[in-house]
Amino acid sequence: MTGWVLAVLAGEFLLASRGHPTTLRRQETGSLPCAMERFVVRFFPSLKTILVVLGLLGLMGWAYLNDVVVTGSGTARPQASATVSPLPSVESRGQTAEYQQVRQIDTSQFPVEVYGSRATVLVDFTAEWCQPCQQQQQFLQQFAWQNGTVKVVQVDVDRNRQLAQQFRVTTLPTVVVMRDAREVQRHVGLADVATLQALLP
Repeated sequence: MTGWVLAVLAGEFLLASRGHPTTLRRQETGSLPCAMERFVVRFFPSLKTILVVLGLLGLMGWAYLNDVVVTGSGTARPQASATVSPLPSVESRGQTAEYQQVRQIDTSQFPVEVYGSRATVLVDFTAEWCQPCQQQQQFLQQFAWQNGTVKVVQVDVDRNRQLAQQFRVTTLPTVVVMRDAREVQRHVGLADVATLQALLP
């Protein structure tokens, strides 16, 4: 709105000054001293230019802040914005969202969380110093969110060396899929969501 106000004011000054600046001097300055008259005569044309420029800048700023694109016909239409499609939830596919988080477990929890689980368990063997393991973290979280009936757990090999030796883990990351206390699939190396999905029995 500031741009429109300035533009209107600029138009008013332009209409008022269509004559030579000396006309304004004779009509409005009256008995002003000569120095004041010269100031008005010299300054007024510059004032008109400044007001016009400010009006145009204000109009451009208003259009930018309101995020509109002016078409060739002079009409304004909202600028199109990109839309992001949400990932399909577990409930939308008719599944029960029993497990949707990646859990950290240790050797003492492994028998109950993995061997004693009635659900399919995806075990990710990882380490804090392993850069590919850190990259795989986001894929594991997305996989767990999309597959609420699959339990996803992580085992730190530095803190649980016995488990790492038991499953013959020599390269990180290593993902082992367990079903009914038995290993059914294994993947060595960085795995994205599609790769993890393909491991499911």
